Amino acid sequence: MRRGTIIFFLCIFFLIGCENIEEDSKNEYLSMKNSLLEEKEYTDVNELPLDITTRIDRINEEKVNYKVILNHPKINMKDMKIMVVHNYYNEDLFPSVGIFDDKKELLVSSKDNSIELEDSIKTTKNISKLNLELKLWIEYINDLGEKKEIIYKTT
Repeated sequence: MRRGTIIFFLCIFFLIGCENIEEDSKNEYLSMKNSLLEEKEYTDVNELPLDITTRIDRINEEKVNYKVILNHPKINMKDMKIMVVHNYYNEDLFPSVGIFDDKKELLVSSKDNSIELEDSIKTTKNISKLNLELKLWIEYINDLGEKKEIIYKTT
C-alpha cells in the first residue's frame, strides 16, 4: 500500500514538472513571437556571424513555401534558439528551433552543418508581388560563454 502511494505521488510530481516545462516553452515562444513581429531595428547583413539564405517557391495554386537556411558560421554558435515569423496571417506555429525541441549549434570547424526552417503561406498572389517579410530571431552562446542575440529581416 505504501509503495503504491509513493509511486502515485512520484507520477503526479513528474506530470506537473512536465506541464511546467511545456508551459514555459509556450510562454517563451509567444513572448518572442510578439516581440519579433513588432521589432523595427535589425542587424545589418554585414554584421551577421553566419550566412542566411531564403528560398520562396510556389507549391500549388494556394500555397507558397518559404525556407530559411543558416550556414557558414564565422564564429562558433552554441545552444542556438531560432524563430522565423512573417507578415502574413497565420494560425499555425511559426517555425522555430530550440524552444520546443533541442537547441542546435553551428561550428566553424564543421563544413556541412546548416539549419533549415521552413513553412508555407496560404496565398494565391504571384511570388513577385508577395511582399513577404521574414524576420529571424537567433539567440546563441559564443566561445566566451556570452549570450548573443540577432534580430534580422530578410530583404
